Amino acid sequence: LLDIIQPGQDGETYRQGEAVVYGVKLLTNYQNVVSERYYNPNQMRVFHSANDIDVDFIKEEYSPESFPYDGCLAPYNRLLWLKKKLCNQI
Repeated sequence: LLDIIQPGQDGETYRQGEAVVYGVKLLTNYQNVVSERYYNPNQMRVFHSANDIDVDFIKEEYSPESFPYDGCLAPYNRLLWLKKKLCNQI
């Protein structure tokens, strides 16, 4: 998957979640993805420009079984996270 965020955008995107849930690789220009709980360096790569894209990374085999996903992106867990965020801001 290719995830390109717009200038000024900050935060995760649906593409990042799709990569985790569907077990596919992700190329993104979102620099802070490396700080996310679900970040997996074998599955996700950050680039600054098209020249930074690691073609070998794209060609390498990837198996989602090699990274233990803890379910943090599951719909119920996301609702709990949202509730916590909203309640702390009120």
